[in-house]
Amino acid sequence: MNRCKSRLKAGRELTSSRMKVIDKCTTNQTLLGLMAVVVLVLTALWLDRSPVNNIGEANVQVAALCIAALVGVLCCGRPGSARQIYGLAFLAFHIGLLVAVFFTGVDAIPETINSGWMYTPVLNQVIIQVAIGATGLILGMLIPYRSLKPVASVFKDDLTTRRTLARSLRTEKLRERHSYRVGLLIYCAGLIFIVAQLFAGGFQFTEGYGAYRDAVEGNGLLGYGFLLVALGAGLSASSRDSRIVPWVLVGIVLALFLPTGARSAALFPAAVVVSIRSRHERFRLVPLVGGVFGTLGLISIIQRSRLEGFSGLSGNLDMNPIAALAEMGSTVVTVYAANFFVGSGRDYWYGESIFVVPIRQIEKLFGVPVLNAELDFRFFSSEIVSVFGPVGGSPVAEGVRNGGTIGVFIVMFLTGLALAWVDSKHSTFIGLAIRISLLYALLVAVRNALAPVIILCAAGVIAAVTATYAVRLVSAHAPHSKLEVPQAAGGHRDTEA
Repeated sequence: MNRCKSRLKAGRELTSSRMKVIDKCTTNQTLLGLMAVVVLVLTALWLDRSPVNNIGEANVQVAALCIAALVGVLCCGRPGSARQIYGLAFLAFHIGLLVAVFFTGVDAIPETINSGWMYTPVLNQVIIQVAIGATGLILGMLIPYRSLKPVASVFKDDLTTRRTLARSLRTEKLRERHSYRVGLLIYCAGLIFIVAQLFAGGFQFTEGYGAYRDAVEGNGLLGYGFLLVALGAGLSASSRDSRIVPWVLVGIVLALFLPTGARSAALFPAAVVVSIRSRHERFRLVPLVGGVFGTLGLISIIQRSRLEGFSGLSGNLDMNPIAALAEMGSTVVTVYAANFFVGSGRDYWYGESIFVVPIRQIEKLFGVPVLNAELDFRFFSSEIVSVFGPVGGSPVAEGVRNGGTIGVFIVMFLTGLALAWVDSKHSTFIGLAIRISLLYALLVAVRNALAPVIILCAAGVIAAVTATYAVRLVSAHAPHSKLEVPQAAGGHRDTEA
């Protein structure tokens, strides 16, 4: 009896000391994040009061912007969390070109983009808005969601508490097993759908990105297939014991789509799996950042296959992460495009572009004439394409289009809040499905329009619910197996059919 009490006391003391260490680390990270925010704001004020004339003169400002934003992002959440993954993607697509110019000069600017504005005073406004966007994002991601109960309560020498713990562990185990099965079903359905759609469009996986783009042009359903792949892989990764299968699933996607040049389609499901597995595995920050640079090098290699297909990989391969960063960072052109539209006298949207999909459905319901999506300039992508061509999109640019610099801060702050919620502890299967769908939708929107975010989240929930009923239907006609769970107090063993 005395030995049991001493063990419980030691357990409480150990847990208490660990909680203090965790709280101290969290406090230090928050302070570093806030310091990074201060540097970002000072950099924006510096550019506002002492504008640069061209990109070649902005070296010091770009260095301050990059270092502060990177430190702020890395201080948000655990290594591999949704906040860190999105933050790194955001920086790559919005600061990558500026960083490439900082290291290698203006020759790093791709010839395929409109770069004339980078030698005009508009450059200051664009960099300021990117800095404000990073500020809002980091502040939103630093908001804590305290959904975890104190661990010390587990060590109470109370019969009811231990029985409650046993039931909780059983429920968690059942939820993980359910998520794993449903995830595999959703993943397989999504991958089969994508391959069938590509073959129907005449695409062969040995061809380049041009052929891929021609095959998917006008196919609005293909995006839902990639959502299913990411959702299925994420759900399968939510089980603590699922250490290999999720990586095999994303490995298949990488092997199929990365050589074709469809980088987002290949990398975003992998990013979702990293985020989910970070709940159960302890990723190291340095290897994680190293993996990011390795990915950039891989992207630079496959840039040849984007043009030539697999035959482009047979020649001399040039691994150049800076070139890949410059190409990805070309997304910043859309921020200039948004300022161009506002400067030309077009009215702000005040959030209409974000909710345009449900707005259009309401208009159709009440008989209001609705233009085709390609002609409806409330879609940010449609307006961009009409003037600048298919250059993508950006949450910063869409923030500018909806409310100027203030709109940028609001959009990115809400994005940071959403990502902090994604990283919080989920209590239900549907809650997990919503979080995975939201993370994938935000990753897609990091260089595209925000309008699909709502519809992708809704589609993810519908797919999860549908797959749940399918799994239950199959399980109802299959032999039941018992699931062993930790023994509860009093010698009882709980089993679940």
